[in-house]
Amino acid sequence: MRHITLSTTISYLRAAHYTHDKHFIYDTRDGGGVPYSSLLVMVDGHADILTEGANLHIDTGDFLFIPAGSKYITTYTGSPRIAYDAIHMSVDSLPDFNELLLYKFQKIEPKEPQLWREAIADIIDTGDGGSYIMMISKFLALFNEVKDILKYTENPRINASITPAIRYLKTYYSQKISDDILASLCHLSKSRFHVLFKRATGMTPLQYKNEMAIQHAMIMLRTNASVSIEDVAELCGFSSVTFFRRLFHKKAHLSPREYRKYFFKID
Repeated sequence: MRHITLSTTISYLRAAHYTHDKHFIYDTRDGGGVPYSSLLVMVDGHADILTEGANLHIDTGDFLFIPAGSKYITTYTGSPRIAYDAIHMSVDSLPDFNELLLYKFQKIEPKEPQLWREAIADIIDTGDGGSYIMMISKFLALFNEVKDILKYTENPRINASITPAIRYLKTYYSQKISDDILASLCHLSKSRFHVLFKRATGMTPLQYKNEMAIQHAMIMLRTNASVSIEDVAELCGFSSVTFFRRLFHKKAHLSPREYRKYFFKID
């Protein structure tokens, strides 16, 4: 069993109890999808969910994992109400849990569902009480169990031979990196490295580097209301703010400023 360590970066964590009237529709298909991942348990009522890959139905007591970037529409129904508990998160330093959606949109079946329900409710109560550090500690304890039963997407797994390059790009995404360096780290010829890298990630090394940079820009924008867009671009390794804005909009379908407004009340 792999465990989250203290070096894990939790850039966003919020837990809440939601209630709605007996019929409610939630649609995230416009824009770049949801900006964070979520773990949800249905407390009262049920929901029908249409995603890009599948249709799901969840009843009272069911658990759902929603990866960041997901686009879906949910129709909630209940009598007399709809209620669910959710933990919204961005866990950024794990090699197997990041914004590249290595885990699929999925219904989860824990061995001890009642313990999970109690743990999520406890995390919500802890957050409401203002103890953020304790909230993180309880979240990590729960998520160590959650991630061990999450199912991966059907995308190709990363070839072990290019893992050194993946780690290097995740660490030094803000710097200029040559393909020669990446290939040498993997002890591969440049041509062979390119083939394996593209096969595993669906991207060129440069595209992957930019993907890492844009993900970190998203983290900055949703956690810091004062840093300028220009500074975010520079800190993420973009020499051209115009190019940064273009890449950002391509991924998020929002400008950097519009994306930030999603999290902060900015005029």
